[in-house]
Amino acid sequence: MQLIKKYITLLLPLTILFVSCDDWFDLQPQNSLTQDEYWQTKEEVKSLLMSSYQTLSLFTDELFQWGEVRGDMLSVTNNSQNWQIEIAAGLVKTDQIIWKWNQLYSAIGQTNYVLKFAPDVLSRDNTFTQRQLDAYLAEAHFLRALSYFYLVRVYGDVPIVLDPAENDEQDFAVSKSDEEEVISQIISDLKYADKHIYTTYGDQFNNKGRGTRAAVHSLFADVYLWNEQYDSCVYYTDKVLADERLGLVSGYLMFDIFYPGYSFESIFELYFNYGDGQNNQMVNLLAGRNDNGSYRWQPSQVTLNRLNNVNEVVRGVCSYNDNSDEVRIWKHIGRSAVSFNEAENLVRSKQSDGNFVIYRLADIMLKKAEALTEMGQLEDALLILNEIRFRARVKEYLSIESKEIMRERILEERAIELAFEGKRWFDLLRYGKRNNYEKKEEFINIVTGSLPLIDRIVVQNRLKNTFSWYAPIHIDEIGVNKNLEQNPYYVSEIE
Repeated sequence: MQLIKKYITLLLPLTILFVSCDDWFDLQPQNSLTQDEYWQTKEEVKSLLMSSYQTLSLFTDELFQWGEVRGDMLSVTNNSQNWQIEIAAGLVKTDQIIWKWNQLYSAIGQTNYVLKFAPDVLSRDNTFTQRQLDAYLAEAHFLRALSYFYLVRVYGDVPIVLDPAENDEQDFAVSKSDEEEVISQIISDLKYADKHIYTTYGDQFNNKGRGTRAAVHSLFADVYLWNEQYDSCVYYTDKVLADERLGLVSGYLMFDIFYPGYSFESIFELYFNYGDGQNNQMVNLLAGRNDNGSYRWQPSQVTLNRLNNVNEVVRGVCSYNDNSDEVRIWKHIGRSAVSFNEAENLVRSKQSDGNFVIYRLADIMLKKAEALTEMGQLEDALLILNEIRFRARVKEYLSIESKEIMRERILEERAIELAFEGKRWFDLLRYGKRNNYEKKEEFINIVTGSLPLIDRIVVQNRLKNTFSWYAPIHIDEIGVNKNLEQNPYYVSEIE
Protein backbone atom coordinates (compact mmCIF):
# COMPACT_ATOMS: atom_id res chain seq x y z
CA MET A 1 0.00 0.00 0.00
CA GLN A 2 2.39 2.61 -1.27
CA LEU A 3 0.37 5.76 -0.57
CA ILE A 4 -0.41 4.91 3.03
CA LYS A 5 3.13 3.64 3.62
CA LYS A 6 4.60 6.83 2.20
CA TYR A 7 2.65 9.15 4.44
CA ILE A 8 3.03 7.01 7.56
CA THR A 9 6.79 7.12 7.04
CA LEU A 10 6.73 10.90 6.72
CA LEU A 11 4.87 11.25 9.99
CA LEU A 12 6.46 8.45 12.02
CA PRO A 13 7.93 10.74 14.73
CA LEU A 14 4.52 12.35 15.09
CA THR A 15 2.83 8.97 15.44
CA ILE A 16 5.22 8.02 18.23
CA LEU A 17 4.43 11.32 19.92
CA PHE A 18 0.76 10.43 20.00
CA VAL A 19 0.88 6.82 21.10
CA SER A 20 3.63 6.77 23.71
CA CYS A 21 1.70 8.61 26.41
CA ASP A 22 0.33 6.54 29.30
CA ASP A 23 -2.32 9.08 30.29
CA TRP A 24 -5.95 8.06 30.10
CA PHE A 25 -6.07 9.58 26.66
CA ASP A 26 -3.86 12.02 24.80
CA LEU A 27 -5.58 15.34 25.21
CA GLN A 28 -2.49 17.35 26.08
CA PRO A 29 -1.66 19.89 23.37
CA GLN A 30 0.87 18.85 20.73
CA ASN A 31 2.61 22.12 19.96
CA SER A 32 3.90 21.01 16.56
CA LEU A 33 0.33 20.42 15.45
CA THR A 34 -1.20 23.67 16.69
CA GLN A 35 1.45 25.99 15.30
CA ASP A 36 0.74 27.62 11.97
CA GLU A 37 3.99 26.41 10.44
CA TYR A 38 2.76 22.81 10.38
CA TRP A 39 -0.58 23.32 8.61
CA GLN A 40 0.74 24.69 5.34
CA THR A 41 0.23 22.01 2.67
CA LYS A 42 -2.20 19.31 1.68
CA GLU A 43 0.61 16.79 2.12
CA GLU A 44 0.78 17.65 5.82
CA VAL A 45 -2.97 17.14 6.13
CA LYS A 46 -2.75 13.77 4.47
CA SER A 47 0.24 12.79 6.62
CA LEU A 48 -1.67 13.22 9.86
CA LEU A 49 -4.75 11.53 8.40
CA MET A 50 -2.70 8.50 7.35
CA SER A 51 -1.09 8.47 10.78
CA SER A 52 -4.57 8.11 12.28
CA TYR A 53 -4.96 4.82 10.44
CA GLN A 54 -1.57 3.70 11.74
CA THR A 55 -2.48 4.60 15.32
CA LEU A 56 -5.68 2.58 15.03
CA SER A 57 -3.73 -0.37 13.62
CA LEU A 58 -1.46 -0.30 16.67
CA PHE A 59 -4.57 -1.07 18.73
CA THR A 60 -5.41 -4.22 16.77
CA ASP A 61 -4.61 -6.60 19.64
CA GLU A 62 -7.11 -4.79 21.82
CA LEU A 63 -9.78 -4.57 19.11
CA PHE A 64 -9.49 -8.32 18.61
CA GLN A 65 -9.57 -9.15 22.30
CA TRP A 66 -12.39 -6.73 23.07
CA GLY A 67 -14.46 -8.60 20.52
CA GLU A 68 -13.53 -12.13 21.60
CA VAL A 69 -12.15 -12.77 25.09
CA ARG A 70 -15.44 -12.51 26.99
CA GLY A 71 -17.25 -14.77 24.54
CA ASP A 72 -17.07 -18.52 24.06
CA MET A 73 -14.59 -18.83 21.18
CA LEU A 74 -11.23 -18.70 22.99
CA SER A 75 -9.42 -20.47 25.80
CA VAL A 76 -6.11 -19.72 27.48
CA THR A 77 -2.78 -21.49 26.97
CA ASN A 78 0.17 -22.23 29.22
CA ASN A 79 1.61 -18.91 28.08
CA SER A 80 -1.41 -16.72 28.83
CA GLN A 81 -0.94 -13.74 31.11
CA ASN A 82 -2.70 -13.52 34.47
CA TRP A 83 -5.32 -11.06 33.30
CA GLN A 84 -6.15 -13.28 30.32
CA ILE A 85 -6.59 -16.26 32.63
CA GLU A 86 -8.85 -14.17 34.88
CA ILE A 87 -11.09 -13.01 32.04
CA ALA A 88 -11.30 -16.51 30.58
CA ALA A 89 -12.58 -17.62 33.99
CA GLY A 90 -15.20 -14.87 33.93
CA LEU A 91 -13.40 -12.50 36.31
CA VAL A 92 -13.31 -8.94 34.94
CA LYS A 93 -11.34 -6.40 37.01
CA THR A 94 -10.50 -2.72 36.84
CA ASP A 95 -6.72 -3.24 36.80
CA GLN A 96 -6.59 -5.53 33.75
CA ILE A 97 -4.48 -3.88 31.07
CA ILE A 98 -6.90 -4.75 28.28
CA TRP A 99 -9.31 -2.08 29.56
CA LYS A 100 -6.91 0.80 28.90
CA TRP A 101 -8.34 2.92 26.13
CA ASN A 102 -5.66 5.63 25.70
CA GLN A 103 -4.44 4.45 22.29
CA LEU A 104 -7.92 4.55 20.80
CA TYR A 105 -8.38 8.06 22.14
CA SER A 106 -5.03 8.89 20.54
CA ALA A 107 -6.51 7.97 17.16
CA ILE A 108 -9.56 10.09 17.97
CA GLY A 109 -7.26 12.95 18.93
CA GLN A 110 -5.48 12.81 15.61
CA THR A 111 -8.77 12.93 13.69
CA ASN A 112 -9.78 15.93 15.77
CA TYR A 113 -6.61 17.77 14.70
CA VAL A 114 -7.41 17.06 11.06
CA LEU A 115 -11.01 18.21 11.45
CA LYS A 116 -9.96 21.42 13.24
CA PHE A 117 -6.94 22.58 11.26
CA ALA A 118 -7.17 21.05 7.78
CA PRO A 119 -9.71 23.66 6.54
CA ASP A 120 -7.12 26.40 7.21
CA VAL A 121 -4.77 24.82 4.68
CA LEU A 122 -7.20 25.52 1.86
CA SER A 123 -6.19 29.19 1.80
CA ARG A 124 -2.46 28.44 2.21
CA ASP A 125 -1.97 25.78 -0.47
CA ASN A 126 -3.37 26.76 -3.86
CA THR A 127 -3.05 23.14 -5.05
CA PHE A 128 -5.44 21.96 -2.33
CA THR A 129 -9.01 21.71 -3.63
CA GLN A 130 -12.28 21.83 -1.74
CA ARG A 131 -13.07 18.30 -2.94
CA GLN A 132 -9.80 16.98 -1.54
CA LEU A 133 -10.42 18.72 1.78
CA ASP A 134 -13.96 17.38 2.05
CA ALA A 135 -12.73 13.85 1.34
CA TYR A 136 -9.95 14.04 3.95
CA LEU A 137 -12.41 15.36 6.52
CA ALA A 138 -14.79 12.55 5.61
CA GLU A 139 -12.10 9.95 6.32
CA ALA A 140 -11.41 11.58 9.68
CA HIS A 141 -15.12 11.50 10.53
CA PHE A 142 -15.25 7.81 9.55
CA LEU A 143 -12.25 6.88 11.71
CA ARG A 144 -13.62 8.83 14.67
CA ALA A 145 -17.01 7.15 14.31
CA LEU A 146 -15.42 3.70 14.13
CA SER A 147 -13.34 4.38 17.24
CA TYR A 148 -16.33 5.58 19.24
CA PHE A 149 -18.39 2.60 18.10
CA TYR A 150 -15.82 0.25 19.60
CA LEU A 151 -15.78 2.29 22.79
CA VAL A 152 -19.55 2.48 23.23
CA ARG A 153 -20.02 -1.26 22.73
CA VAL A 154 -17.32 -2.13 25.23
CA TYR A 155 -17.88 0.49 27.94
CA GLY A 156 -21.34 1.95 27.33
CA ASP A 157 -21.07 5.56 28.49
CA VAL A 158 -17.74 7.14 27.48
CA PRO A 159 -16.26 10.65 27.16
CA ILE A 160 -16.92 12.36 23.84
CA VAL A 161 -13.94 14.45 22.74
CA LEU A 162 -14.49 16.40 19.54
CA ASP A 163 -11.86 19.14 19.75
CA PRO A 164 -8.06 18.94 19.71
CA ALA A 165 -6.01 20.17 22.63
CA GLU A 166 -4.64 23.57 21.67
CA ASN A 167 -3.20 24.91 24.93
CA ASP A 168 -2.44 23.96 28.52
CA GLU A 169 -5.40 25.93 29.85
CA GLN A 170 -7.97 23.50 28.48
CA ASP A 171 -9.78 21.23 30.89
CA PHE A 172 -8.74 17.66 30.10
CA ALA A 173 -11.00 16.06 32.73
CA VAL A 174 -13.87 15.13 30.43
CA SER A 175 -16.99 13.49 31.87
CA LYS A 176 -18.75 10.53 30.30
CA SER A 177 -21.64 10.95 27.88
CA ASP A 178 -24.42 8.40 27.89
CA GLU A 179 -24.59 5.66 25.28
CA GLU A 180 -27.44 7.31 23.38
CA GLU A 181 -25.45 10.51 22.97
CA VAL A 182 -22.38 8.59 21.79
CA ILE A 183 -24.45 6.75 19.18
CA SER A 184 -25.91 10.07 18.04
CA GLN A 185 -22.39 11.48 17.57
CA ILE A 186 -21.33 8.38 15.62
CA ILE A 187 -24.27 8.78 13.27
CA SER A 188 -23.51 12.49 12.83
CA ASP A 189 -19.91 11.68 11.87
CA LEU A 190 -21.07 9.02 9.44
CA LYS A 191 -23.55 11.34 7.74
CA TYR A 192 -20.74 13.74 6.90
CA ALA A 193 -18.51 10.90 5.79
CA ASP A 194 -21.22 9.40 3.58
CA LYS A 195 -21.69 12.70 1.81
CA HIS A 196 -18.04 13.43 1.06
CA ILE A 197 -15.91 10.27 1.20
CA TYR A 198 -14.56 8.70 -1.98
CA THR A 199 -16.20 5.62 -3.46
CA THR A 200 -12.84 4.49 -4.81
CA TYR A 201 -9.22 5.64 -4.75
CA GLY A 202 -8.41 3.83 -7.96
CA ASP A 203 -6.48 0.86 -6.55
CA GLN A 204 -7.35 -2.09 -4.32
CA PHE A 205 -4.81 -1.27 -1.60
CA ASN A 206 -6.27 2.11 -0.77
CA ASN A 207 -9.83 0.93 -1.45
CA LYS A 208 -9.47 -1.69 1.28
CA GLY A 209 -7.07 0.11 3.62
CA ARG A 210 -8.81 3.51 3.76
CA GLY A 211 -12.34 4.60 4.45
CA THR A 212 -14.63 4.42 1.42
CA ARG A 213 -18.35 4.84 0.95
CA ALA A 214 -18.77 1.06 1.27
CA ALA A 215 -16.89 1.15 4.60
CA VAL A 216 -19.09 4.00 5.81
CA HIS A 217 -22.24 2.12 4.82
CA SER A 218 -20.93 -1.01 6.58
CA LEU A 219 -20.38 0.94 9.79
CA PHE A 220 -23.80 2.56 9.43
CA ALA A 221 -25.38 -0.91 9.16
CA ASP A 222 -23.44 -2.13 12.19
CA VAL A 223 -24.52 0.85 14.30
CA TYR A 224 -28.18 0.55 13.34
CA LEU A 225 -28.21 -3.19 14.00
CA TRP A 226 -26.70 -2.56 17.43
CA ASN A 227 -29.34 0.13 18.02
CA GLU A 228 -32.17 -2.23 16.93
CA GLN A 229 -33.14 0.03 14.01
CA TYR A 230 -33.58 -2.80 11.56
CA ASP A 231 -35.07 -0.91 8.62
CA SER A 232 -32.06 1.42 8.62
CA CYS A 233 -29.68 -1.51 8.94
CA VAL A 234 -31.16 -3.18 5.87
CA TYR A 235 -31.08 0.11 3.97
CA TYR A 236 -27.31 0.39 4.42
CA THR A 237 -26.53 -3.29 3.94
CA ASP A 238 -28.35 -3.04 0.60
CA LYS A 239 -26.09 -0.14 -0.37
CA VAL A 240 -23.03 -2.28 0.38
CA LEU A 241 -24.42 -5.28 -1.48
CA ALA A 242 -25.14 -3.11 -4.53
CA ASP A 243 -21.46 -2.18 -4.85
CA GLU A 244 -20.17 -4.06 -7.90
CA ARG A 245 -16.60 -3.79 -6.63
CA LEU A 246 -17.46 -6.30 -3.88
CA GLY A 247 -18.33 -10.00 -3.90
CA LEU A 248 -17.76 -13.26 -2.06
CA VAL A 249 -14.51 -15.02 -2.90
CA SER A 250 -14.78 -18.68 -3.85
CA GLY A 251 -14.70 -21.13 -0.98
CA TYR A 252 -11.16 -22.46 -1.15
CA LEU A 253 -9.74 -18.96 -1.57
CA MET A 254 -11.19 -17.76 1.73
CA PHE A 255 -7.81 -17.51 3.40
CA ASP A 256 -6.79 -14.95 0.77
CA ILE A 257 -9.17 -12.55 2.54
CA PHE A 258 -6.67 -12.45 5.40
CA TYR A 259 -3.43 -13.03 3.56
CA PRO A 260 -2.36 -11.45 1.30
CA GLY A 261 -5.54 -9.43 1.87
CA TYR A 262 -7.19 -6.71 -0.23
CA SER A 263 -9.59 -9.32 -1.56
CA PHE A 264 -12.75 -8.89 -3.60
CA GLU A 265 -14.69 -9.59 -0.39
CA SER A 266 -12.90 -7.13 1.88
CA ILE A 267 -14.46 -3.75 2.65
CA PHE A 268 -12.11 -2.25 5.23
CA GLU A 269 -8.96 -3.64 6.83
CA LEU A 270 -6.03 -2.34 8.86
CA TYR A 271 -2.71 -2.52 7.02
CA PHE A 272 0.49 -4.28 8.10
CA ASN A 273 3.72 -5.06 6.25
CA TYR A 274 6.63 -6.94 7.80
CA GLY A 275 9.07 -5.65 5.21
CA ASP A 276 8.27 -2.05 6.15
CA GLY A 277 8.54 -2.72 9.88
CA GLN A 278 4.78 -2.46 10.37
CA ASN A 279 4.12 -5.70 12.21
CA ASN A 280 0.82 -7.19 13.27
CA GLN A 281 1.54 -8.40 16.79
CA MET A 282 -1.40 -10.80 16.72
CA VAL A 283 1.08 -13.46 15.64
CA ASN A 284 2.19 -13.44 19.29
CA LEU A 285 -1.36 -13.65 20.58
CA LEU A 286 -2.57 -16.45 18.35
CA ALA A 287 0.29 -18.53 16.98
CA GLY A 288 3.49 -17.80 18.84
CA ARG A 289 6.78 -17.17 17.07
CA ASN A 290 10.03 -19.04 16.45
CA ASP A 291 10.55 -21.88 18.91
CA ASN A 292 9.04 -20.42 22.07
CA GLY A 293 5.43 -21.08 21.13
CA SER A 294 4.42 -18.21 23.40
CA TYR A 295 0.96 -17.63 22.07
CA ARG A 296 -1.76 -16.46 24.46
CA TRP A 297 -5.06 -17.70 23.04
CA GLN A 298 -6.28 -20.87 21.38
CA PRO A 299 -9.69 -22.07 20.18
CA SER A 300 -12.01 -23.18 22.95
CA GLN A 301 -13.40 -26.69 22.91
CA VAL A 302 -16.78 -25.26 21.97
CA THR A 303 -15.19 -23.65 18.92
CA LEU A 304 -13.31 -26.79 17.95
CA ASN A 305 -16.57 -28.73 18.12
CA ARG A 306 -18.02 -26.23 15.63
CA LEU A 307 -15.07 -26.15 13.26
CA ASN A 308 -14.26 -29.86 13.47
CA ASN A 309 -17.61 -30.59 11.89
CA VAL A 310 -16.92 -32.91 8.97
CA ASN A 311 -18.79 -30.51 6.69
CA GLU A 312 -16.59 -27.50 7.50
CA VAL A 313 -13.89 -28.38 4.98
CA VAL A 314 -13.30 -24.72 4.09
CA ARG A 315 -13.89 -22.56 7.12
CA GLY A 316 -12.28 -24.97 9.56
CA VAL A 317 -9.00 -25.06 7.65
CA CYS A 318 -9.05 -21.29 7.21
CA SER A 319 -9.55 -20.66 10.91
CA TYR A 320 -7.15 -22.90 12.79
CA ASN A 321 -4.45 -25.55 12.43
CA ASP A 322 -3.93 -28.68 14.54
CA ASN A 323 -1.10 -30.35 12.63
CA SER A 324 1.04 -30.31 15.74
CA ASP A 325 0.52 -31.11 19.40
CA GLU A 326 -1.00 -27.65 19.79
CA VAL A 327 -3.96 -25.95 18.16
CA ARG A 328 -3.27 -22.51 16.75
CA ILE A 329 -5.47 -19.80 15.27
CA TRP A 330 -4.45 -18.77 11.75
CA LYS A 331 -6.59 -15.82 10.76
CA HIS A 332 -4.59 -12.56 10.79
CA ILE A 333 -1.25 -14.36 11.06
CA GLY A 334 0.17 -13.71 7.60
CA ARG A 335 0.47 -16.89 5.53
CA SER A 336 -1.72 -19.87 4.82
CA ALA A 337 -2.24 -22.49 7.50
CA VAL A 338 -0.12 -24.86 5.41
CA SER A 339 2.92 -22.79 6.36
CA PHE A 340 2.86 -24.30 9.83
CA ASN A 341 4.38 -27.45 8.36
CA GLU A 342 7.34 -25.54 6.99
CA ALA A 343 10.64 -24.82 8.74
CA GLU A 344 10.28 -27.40 11.48
CA ASN A 345 6.75 -26.34 12.34
CA LEU A 346 7.83 -22.90 13.51
CA VAL A 347 5.89 -19.70 13.06
CA ARG A 348 8.25 -17.10 11.59
CA SER A 349 8.36 -13.38 12.31
CA LYS A 350 7.64 -12.57 8.67
CA GLN A 351 4.14 -13.91 9.31
CA SER A 352 3.37 -10.73 11.24
CA ASP A 353 2.05 -8.80 8.26
CA GLY A 354 -1.44 -10.19 7.88
CA ASN A 355 -3.98 -7.38 7.72
CA PHE A 356 -6.78 -7.13 10.29
CA VAL A 357 -10.14 -7.19 8.52
CA ILE A 358 -12.75 -4.93 10.14
CA TYR A 359 -15.52 -5.44 7.57
CA ARG A 360 -16.03 -7.93 4.77
CA LEU A 361 -19.02 -8.77 2.63
CA ALA A 362 -20.05 -12.02 4.37
CA ASP A 363 -20.27 -10.11 7.66
CA ILE A 364 -22.56 -7.50 6.10
CA MET A 365 -24.73 -10.17 4.46
CA LEU A 366 -25.25 -11.94 7.78
CA LYS A 367 -26.05 -8.62 9.44
CA LYS A 368 -28.76 -8.10 6.85
CA ALA A 369 -30.10 -11.60 7.53
CA GLU A 370 -30.15 -10.81 11.25
CA ALA A 371 -32.07 -7.57 10.69
CA LEU A 372 -34.51 -9.24 8.30
CA THR A 373 -35.18 -11.94 10.87
CA GLU A 374 -36.08 -9.34 13.47
CA MET A 375 -38.40 -7.75 10.89
CA GLY A 376 -40.11 -11.11 10.33
CA GLN A 377 -38.82 -11.56 6.77
CA LEU A 378 -37.57 -15.08 7.38
CA GLU A 379 -37.52 -16.37 3.81
CA ASP A 380 -35.32 -13.49 2.66
CA ALA A 381 -33.03 -14.07 5.64
CA LEU A 382 -32.79 -17.77 4.79
CA LEU A 383 -31.71 -17.01 1.22
CA ILE A 384 -28.78 -14.96 2.53
CA LEU A 385 -27.86 -17.58 5.09
CA ASN A 386 -27.79 -20.28 2.45
CA GLU A 387 -25.68 -18.16 0.11
CA ILE A 388 -23.02 -17.97 2.81
CA ARG A 389 -23.24 -21.70 3.46
CA PHE A 390 -23.08 -22.54 -0.26
CA ARG A 391 -19.83 -20.60 -0.57
CA ALA A 392 -18.45 -22.57 2.38
CA ARG A 393 -19.44 -25.90 0.76
CA VAL A 394 -21.85 -26.58 3.64
CA LYS A 395 -25.30 -28.11 3.26
CA GLU A 396 -28.01 -25.49 2.91
CA TYR A 397 -31.05 -25.23 5.18
CA LEU A 398 -34.26 -26.36 3.52
CA SER A 399 -36.90 -24.94 5.84
CA ILE A 400 -37.75 -22.21 8.31
CA GLU A 401 -39.18 -23.60 11.50
CA SER A 402 -39.58 -20.31 13.40
CA LYS A 403 -38.15 -16.86 13.99
CA GLU A 404 -36.41 -18.16 17.10
CA ILE A 405 -34.66 -20.95 15.23
CA MET A 406 -33.58 -18.51 12.53
CA ARG A 407 -32.05 -16.26 15.19
CA GLU A 408 -30.07 -19.19 16.54
CA ARG A 409 -28.96 -20.27 13.07
CA ILE A 410 -27.65 -16.81 12.22
CA LEU A 411 -25.83 -16.49 15.54
CA GLU A 412 -24.20 -19.88 14.99
CA GLU A 413 -23.37 -19.10 11.36
CA ARG A 414 -21.63 -15.91 12.38
CA ALA A 415 -19.62 -17.83 14.98
CA ILE A 416 -18.29 -20.15 12.27
CA GLU A 417 -17.98 -17.76 9.33
CA LEU A 418 -16.40 -14.97 11.39
CA ALA A 419 -14.46 -17.11 13.86
CA PHE A 420 -11.63 -15.18 15.56
CA GLU A 421 -12.38 -11.95 13.70
CA GLY A 422 -13.21 -9.90 16.80
CA LYS A 423 -16.98 -10.20 16.30
CA ARG A 424 -18.28 -12.84 18.71
CA TRP A 425 -18.69 -10.84 21.93
CA PHE A 426 -20.52 -8.04 20.11
CA ASP A 427 -22.77 -10.60 18.38
CA LEU A 428 -23.63 -12.13 21.74
CA LEU A 429 -24.29 -8.73 23.29
CA ARG A 430 -26.75 -7.87 20.51
CA TYR A 431 -28.44 -11.22 21.00
CA GLY A 432 -28.66 -10.85 24.75
CA LYS A 433 -29.79 -7.23 25.05
CA ARG A 434 -32.28 -7.22 22.18
CA ASN A 435 -35.91 -6.40 23.04
CA ASN A 436 -35.06 -5.26 26.57
CA TYR A 437 -32.81 -8.23 27.39
CA GLU A 438 -35.26 -10.79 26.11
CA LYS A 439 -32.47 -13.36 25.67
CA LYS A 440 -30.61 -12.59 28.88
CA GLU A 441 -30.61 -16.16 30.18
CA GLU A 442 -29.61 -17.62 26.82
CA PHE A 443 -26.75 -15.10 26.59
CA ILE A 444 -25.52 -16.07 30.05
CA ASN A 445 -25.65 -19.77 29.24
CA ILE A 446 -23.66 -19.32 26.00
CA VAL A 447 -20.97 -17.15 27.61
CA THR A 448 -20.46 -19.53 30.53
CA GLY A 449 -20.88 -22.78 28.62
CA SER A 450 -17.16 -23.57 28.53
CA LEU A 451 -16.53 -22.95 32.24
CA PRO A 452 -16.21 -25.67 34.90
CA LEU A 453 -19.48 -26.15 36.78
CA ILE A 454 -18.43 -24.37 39.98
CA ASP A 455 -17.05 -21.36 38.10
CA ARG A 456 -20.05 -21.36 35.82
CA ILE A 457 -22.50 -20.85 38.67
CA VAL A 458 -20.49 -17.94 40.09
CA VAL A 459 -20.11 -16.19 36.73
CA GLN A 460 -23.75 -16.74 35.83
CA ASN A 461 -24.76 -14.95 39.01
CA ARG A 462 -22.49 -12.02 38.11
CA LEU A 463 -23.89 -11.76 34.59
CA LYS A 464 -27.45 -11.50 35.88
CA ASN A 465 -26.53 -7.89 36.54
CA THR A 466 -26.47 -6.52 33.00
CA PHE A 467 -24.12 -3.68 34.02
CA SER A 468 -21.46 -6.41 34.24
CA TRP A 469 -21.78 -6.90 30.48
CA TYR A 470 -19.88 -3.64 30.05
CA ALA A 471 -16.16 -3.51 30.72
CA PRO A 472 -14.72 -1.49 33.59
CA ILE A 473 -12.83 1.71 32.94
CA HIS A 474 -9.22 0.98 33.85
CA ILE A 475 -8.32 2.15 37.34
CA ASP A 476 -5.45 4.29 35.98
CA GLU A 477 -7.87 6.23 33.80
CA ILE A 478 -10.09 6.89 36.80
CA GLY A 479 -7.08 8.06 38.81
CA VAL A 480 -6.06 10.83 36.42
CA ASN A 481 -9.51 12.20 35.59
CA LYS A 482 -11.51 13.58 38.51
CA ASN A 483 -14.69 13.76 36.42
CA LEU A 484 -14.59 10.16 35.18
CA GLU A 485 -17.00 7.82 36.97
CA GLN A 486 -16.48 4.07 37.05
CA ASN A 487 -19.08 1.89 35.35
CA PRO A 488 -21.71 0.97 37.96
CA TYR A 489 -21.00 -2.74 38.37
CA TYR A 490 -17.33 -2.12 39.24
CA VAL A 491 -17.70 0.81 41.67
CA SER A 492 -17.30 -1.34 44.80
CA GLU A 493 -13.98 -2.68 43.52
CA ILE A 494 -12.25 0.72 43.77
CA GLU A 495 -13.92 2.03 46.93
